Amino acid sequence: MEDIGLYELIKHLEYGTNLHIGVFFVGGKHNNKFNLPHSHTIHTKMVCENFKKQPEQHSRCYRCRNYALQKAIRTKKPFGALCINGVYEYTKPVIINNLVVAIVFIGNILTEQGKLKLEQKAFPKTIPFEIMEQNYNYELCDELGKIISFYITTQLEESDFTEQKENHIIKNVKSYLLQNLEYDIKLTDIAKLFHYNEVYLGRLFKTQTGESVNQYIYNERIKLSKKLLKEQKPIAEVSIKTGFNSISYFNRIFKKLVGITPGEYRKYKI
Repeated sequence: MEDIGLYELIKHLEYGTNLHIGVFFVGGKHNNKFNLPHSHTIHTKMVCENFKKQPEQHSRCYRCRNYALQKAIRTKKPFGALCINGVYEYTKPVIINNLVVAIVFIGNILTEQGKLKLEQKAFPKTIPFEIMEQNYNYELCDELGKIISFYITTQLEESDFTEQKENHIIKNVKSYLLQNLEYDIKLTDIAKLFHYNEVYLGRLFKTQTGESVNQYIYNERIKLSKKLLKEQKPIAEVSIKTGFNSISYFNRIFKKLVGITPGEYRKYKI
């Protein structure tokens, strides 16, 4: 495992299945082998993406994932459960010296109970259940979780790594924000997740970064929107993926911060 990165390991473990594996880091240590594409820090399989197209689902998915993160950090134990929509997901905290440094998510799994819940939610017939993994239970997920956990802990304990000069609290908060730009993120939720006073965290963030949490979120959303626009993604899709959820609002904020409309930016690929 020493010669491969975390992303390569994840793709190897996913191969031949419909699983979706993601890892969220909460520790202050850094290793270049841990770099993951955005698609493997959030839920991006077709089922989740379909639900996220419904505006009211964004906040519910966001709260549900926050609950899983908080439970993993609090209990320091792996667990499996259905999400609010009925998709089964395994969650495992990676622990070093009794501290949670990362959280592994293994999802896109269909169970009989989950299928009933999905059907009750009028799951779109255009998306067949076959796109979900139906042959993985808690025990099998736990085996994969242990492999990923072993890889991460081995890298941190035995390989070279650099301790970030940036305050580790702020590094964790920024990492979380970047992985959840599509959601309606509030400082209150972030403070609860990381167990810090909201006012203290807000002040610390501005002292360390020079901008407020909201300013940081908007700036990063604009950066992401530029990237997606250059890839010729539809403006409506870009609006959703960057957390604006309204084309008119997205157009207004983008023009205010960039100086031209999203359509003009995409046309000229500035």
